[in-house]
Amino acid sequence: MKMNKPKYKNTKVQVDDIKFDSKKEAERYVELLTLQKTGIISNLKIHPKFTLLEKFTDMDGIKERAITYSPD
Repeated sequence: MKMNKPKYKNTKVQVDDIKFDSKKEAERYVELLTLQKTGIISNLKIHPKFTLLEKFTDMDGIKERAITYSPD
């Protein structure tokens, strides 16, 4: 079985039972967590999902699913 190499040579990392796609992303999470614990920032959300367009039924009766975006 052929193993695919990551496109950007990143290494997946797990911190606090949260999986991140790269070491840099995990390091940034730790930085932001520290800022939240010291009260500099609040309401930190990990991998939030934003709905760009709600699901709908078009004029022909075809159901279209919602379009979402989840940033790193």
